[in-house]
Amino acid sequence: MNELLQKLLEAEILTEETKKDLEEAFTAARDEAITAAKDEAAADVRADLTEQWVAEKDTLVEAIDTKVGELLEQEIEELKEDIERFRDLEAEYAEKLVEAKAAMADELKADLGDLVEKIDAFLEMRLQAEIEELKEDITVVRKNQFGKKVFEAFVEEFMSEFAD
Repeated sequence: MNELLQKLLEAEILTEETKKDLEEAFTAARDEAITAAKDEAAADVRADLTEQWVAEKDTLVEAIDTKVGELLEQEIEELKEDIERFRDLEAEYAEKLVEAKAAMADELKADLGDLVEKIDAFLEMRLQAEIEELKEDITVVRKNQFGKKVFEAFVEEFMSEFAD
């Protein structure tokens, strides 16, 4: 089209002023057509990009939902496993506690038996010492009473014979 205008302008049919007006009108029409084409192309590109963005946004949202769902399921499974391990651990420690309690009870019985034997031996020794001391005290009292009886029997005789 530009070539056709060039031929028309080179042919000396038109006057300078007409040539100038024609060239300006053609340039203005061409610029207007270019601007309209650019605007239309920009609008088409924007529409295409908007469509593409909406489609990709939906795809992205679905992908994120899927990934979040998978991660959530994985975390829930791990939590379930942790809870199960905790229950197993709790049962294991309960068994260990029962075993430790039984062992402590057995040890207490053994220690209590030893303690009873030691207390019995101590009491036996202490009682034996007390009984020995009591026997000695009884022997001393008997001797004193015998001496008193002898002295009382001898006092009457002594008083009657040697009183003066």
